[in-house]
Amino acid sequence: MPVQGQCPSCKASLEFPDKSPEHPLRCPSCKIRFNIFGTDAKQARFVDYYRILGVEPNASRDEINKTIRVKVLEFHPDRHPDDPAAAEKLREVLEARDALSDIKKRADYDLLYHAPYLKRWDERKIAGEVIRSGPDTEHIPGWRGSVDRRVDGIDHLRNEIEEIEAETVTELKSVKHWYTIAGVILAAIAGFFVGGMPGAILFALVGAIIGYYLGSRF
Repeated sequence: MPVQGQCPSCKASLEFPDKSPEHPLRCPSCKIRFNIFGTDAKQARFVDYYRILGVEPNASRDEINKTIRVKVLEFHPDRHPDDPAAAEKLREVLEARDALSDIKKRADYDLLYHAPYLKRWDERKIAGEVIRSGPDTEHIPGWRGSVDRRVDGIDHLRNEIEEIEAETVTELKSVKHWYTIAGVILAAIAGFFVGGMPGAILFALVGAIIGYYLGSRF
């Protein structure tokens, strides 16, 4: 089961494997590569040599070597004397040659280049595995060791839900009240025109019942 870890660069909370992998991994937030040692992570130096050479990651060895020769001639000091930018480009090309020309070195580099992304840590996914271990703590199985954390945040959310429910009940009572009053007034007016005062009283009673019924539907 994964454990909670942290990106060494952007500090994002990530799902670390419970066993330290031999290959590098990648942060989904800042894209950096790093190696994991337990729950610690160390950023790995990464340079996109395929981009520097302008070749695809699946380029053949011959294609890479041919491209390197062309790039070396392009940025050679004899063509660009006293040009720091060209010298820097040449340095990058030679570094790419060192990493990609040798089969074993390229295999190691490709592990870094294709490092898989880790998942972001989401505590909601383990909500079903939370076991109450005290009046104000929760024990989360699957973590290394015994991990207890306060649940004040959960209690706070519970209080907010109860407040919302209370406000909703109050609003519903108000709706029922106004429907009843409206029913009485409208029915009394109609009854007065039909049968005078006795009709108004009778219709008002009927209107109160109908208004109360309609209000209870909400």
